[in-house]
Amino acid sequence: MVLADILLVDDNQIDWEIFQEALRETAPTIRSHWVESGEEAIRFLRQEAEYAGMGPVKLVVLDLNMPGLDGFETLRKIRGTPQMSRVPVLLFSSTKSPRDIDKAYSLGANAVFSKPYSLERYVEKVRVMVQHWLQLVELPTPLRAER
Repeated sequence: MVLADILLVDDNQIDWEIFQEALRETAPTIRSHWVESGEEAIRFLRQEAEYAGMGPVKLVVLDLNMPGLDGFETLRKIRGTPQMSRVPVLLFSSTKSPRDIDKAYSLGANAVFSKPYSLERYVEKVRVMVQHWLQLVELPTPLRAER
């Protein structure tokens, strides 16, 4: 039984596979969807084209460094669109730059996590994300895509 859906936005398939494995270990009732770009993320959240009928996600996990629409611009679009603006967005990126972190929060990120180098720490961070955002806090009802 799936209790919640997460959208991972990351251009690196290996990161997706590691994220999937971490979810299987820590939260087997959470289903994740993966898109490789900010443009795809926006279509997914709007439930457009190939993503029609996918249903709303409870959480977006977003990488910053992607070609095309990067994580900052994706976050800006999510926060600027009423039907998407209420979904929590967590940045999960290799950056530790205070400038990037400050910019992410100023654009409306709910949290910023740096990607660790060890698999053990990676799994722990995914566990904390899921536990906090999908088990402890009360989230708003997702808005339905407007047609």
